[in-house]
Amino acid sequence: MIAKPDADFAILSLEGDTEKLIFDKKSTDTRPILLTRDQVKAGGIYLVEWHHGAAMEKLKWQTVDSAETARIDSQYQEIRDTISDAAQRRIMMSMLYEQLRLRVNMTAELAMP
Repeated sequence: MIAKPDADFAILSLEGDTEKLIFDKKSTDTRPILLTRDQVKAGGIYLVEWHHGAAMEKLKWQTVDSAETARIDSQYQEIRDTISDAAQRRIMMSMLYEQLRLRVNMTAELAMP
């Protein structure tokens, strides 16, 4: 799924049969998308929608559970606690992020028909 710069973007929380809007960004809004843990709950299921003209693309997204969130947080904290050099710390944190992103992308790709 490719997000076009002039597309409207929305995230809806799925709670049973109910969809609740938790984030909305219009194409005219140039601010970056930043989601916080207050908006996205561990283990939650969400719909991500891109509206571009008359077309709409939709993706179902489930966040990791609280145990996995704690594990990821501890990995980042271990890097902060053990690496004193700021440049090296940034590199290690980026590498951890890429490992996590690869796992998500592989799962999404394998789920495609």
